[in-house]
Amino acid sequence: MALRGGIIAPINKERLETELGIRFRAYGTGWRYDWQSDGMLARVVRPDGKEVSFAYDALGRRIRKSFAGTTTQFVWDGNVPLHEWTEESEMVTWLFEQDTFVPAAKLVANGECFFIVSDYLGTPMQAYDKQGDKVWEQELDIYGRQRKQPSAFLPFKYQGQYEDAETGLYYNRFRYYDPNAGSYISQDPIGLKGGNPTLYACVKDSNNEIDVCGLNVFWSGGVDAQNAARIFAKQKGDTILEMTPHGQALEEWTKNLDWETEAKPLWQKTSKDFAGSTVGEAHVFIYEPKYRGANSVWEQDELPILKKKGIPVFEHKIDADGNIKVKQIHH
Repeated sequence: MALRGGIIAPINKERLETELGIRFRAYGTGWRYDWQSDGMLARVVRPDGKEVSFAYDALGRRIRKSFAGTTTQFVWDGNVPLHEWTEESEMVTWLFEQDTFVPAAKLVANGECFFIVSDYLGTPMQAYDKQGDKVWEQELDIYGRQRKQPSAFLPFKYQGQYEDAETGLYYNRFRYYDPNAGSYISQDPIGLKGGNPTLYACVKDSNNEIDVCGLNVFWSGGVDAQNAARIFAKQKGDTILEMTPHGQALEEWTKNLDWETEAKPLWQKTSKDFAGSTVGEAHVFIYEPKYRGANSVWEQDELPILKKKGIPVFEHKIDADGNIKVKQIHH
């Protein structure tokens, strides 16, 4: 048995040697995980002693992965990867269905294009070249494990999951998923309020549900509204609210910048990205007048995107007596 991020998981000698290429040393040899202060995975030390390290931007998106002298760089389009490359390989571009986490195509630098076919959950199952020939396919079990080992042609598993062959984990935006344990290797930041059976669970029914980010997120404006939104998020863990969990980092970055020329463009880009990836419901907390009107990122950028996507939007207001009133402003 080995300890994986707080989860006891059995060591599978054959899997270590054949799937991950790890030379098995002895039973009791486990995996080591080092974490950043914000809860993101910084480094993995494998049973063979080799290290895999990661780096992220201020929004928690992974921008670099290093292993065995090779570094993979990532560029993002909102919440989905757009480009990736290493020093030894040419750039790969990923295309996704609009406003979703469903991969649609793979473009490589030599001009080749491959088309991806996904199932009803948005899980990629096959890929075809321009001549219509099948070049890749995968079959997953209910936990996302490979039923047969495909090539490394396509790293995507369930929606929002990117396979790291170096660790056997799936990067799921805010957390890492272990398909062999059928759970995440770190706790849900909102605890059991996420509606899952355990702190490490992914979803209740992987035949019908997905967790594209590994975390529910929320948006708010102003300190009072932000605190109220956090409380609401803990109470309603299955509801999406519009704000990056790393929003405080963005506030710290922009607090001394000129609003019109420097800070506002950053907030607009971030806000549009989160609005574009929202599913379910959006609950908005705006208590201060400065977050409304022509200069409001919410009203000018986020709300129109949510309306276009058909997202139900609920606005939370506080009255003179301190009571919170909820009104649905878009159906």
